Amino acid sequence: MTTSVQTRPANPFLQIQEFFSSLASVCEKTNTAFRRVHVMKTGEDGHIKSYDIRDEKTGKIIRSTSIVSYIEDIRTGNLYLDEEAYVVAFKCFLLVFAIPFYTVGKMAWHLFKLPFEIGVVAFDTLVKSGQQFALQRCYEGIHEMRRGFLQGVEIAGDELIEVVKAPLFGLGAELAAIGGMIKPYRFRAWEAIVENRWQNGISYKEDFRNIPPREGENCWQAFVKDIQEKRPFYLAYCFQVSGNVNDPCIHVIRRAPLQ
Repeated sequence: MTTSVQTRPANPFLQIQEFFSSLASVCEKTNTAFRRVHVMKTGEDGHIKSYDIRDEKTGKIIRSTSIVSYIEDIRTGNLYLDEEAYVVAFKCFLLVFAIPFYTVGKMAWHLFKLPFEIGVVAFDTLVKSGQQFALQRCYEGIHEMRRGFLQGVEIAGDELIEVVKAPLFGLGAELAAIGGMIKPYRFRAWEAIVENRWQNGISYKEDFRNIPPREGENCWQAFVKDIQEKRPFYLAYCFQVSGNVNDPCIHVIRRAPLQ
């Protein structure tokens, strides 16, 4: 099975280093570990990006700006959504109740996908191998059957691993959410690491909520493709890293301590 989502797994050693860096700084004061940073971003064409500011009540655009603010992790340079600590703490409070349901749902999703994906592969294999046998190409037909069998085994292994690991990552995310009610910024970074690894290092930008429009597909084709694509579905979407100050496309304008 091929997927259209290009994944670039995160470096596990970098992830471990980042985790223990967070662990070592858990006793640090928030103002020592984090600060507010204002940046400008440039696109691939080198032009400065601009962002629309909307009225919270009406949703209408008030103005545009090229300078945006984030919360910077001083140790790693990672940038997170600029939200007040009490807002992050409240989101962590909600996560404490949501994570168990999310974990069970994720296990059920992969158990549902398992027979469906294998069925799709089996049907595709029968069609392709049957075409080869009809043309008296026995070797090619056997090759298609072997390919389909190995593909089914791979799918079964992947989906069962996702089911088994869900409770472990769910526990890690739950502990991070509980800690986030006490030290919001620090444990937000923890939760981001846990969930990113739970999603196999696939960026939140590839989330199901960001599926681009696809023309020329009927509902069934779109459904099958959505099932087969290894897209993540982040629970704490807004907790993920939004960039890093060392990225050449990010230009720091000013930094300020948290108030």
